[in-house]
Amino acid sequence: MKILLDTHVLVWALSSPEKIKPKVQDLLIDSDNIVFVSIASLWELQIKKSLNKISLPDDFISQLQENGFELLDINYKHIAKLAELPLRACLESIFKVQLTSLA
Repeated sequence: MKILLDTHVLVWALSSPEKIKPKVQDLLIDSDNIVFVSIASLWELQIKKSLNKISLPDDFISQLQENGFELLDINYKHIAKLAELPLRACLESIFKVQLTSLA
């Protein structure tokens, strides 16, 4: 199964895994699953870090790779698909578009 983590679950997976529901934890550790992290999440986290709302270790990206997460780029197809979605929140919409591209 292909799984796209939202930003909160990503942060919890790396810093506070006890906050993640057991069913979701099982999905994350199942080696048959591919767990993706959107570049949009990294973008969001960097903005929050720049605003001093969160702190991230310097090796944050390395931690993702060490924990087996795959980075999901934003490409022109994702951006073009945004026109088909109601734009409530830009990041939420790009996640939806990326998720449909994994199917």
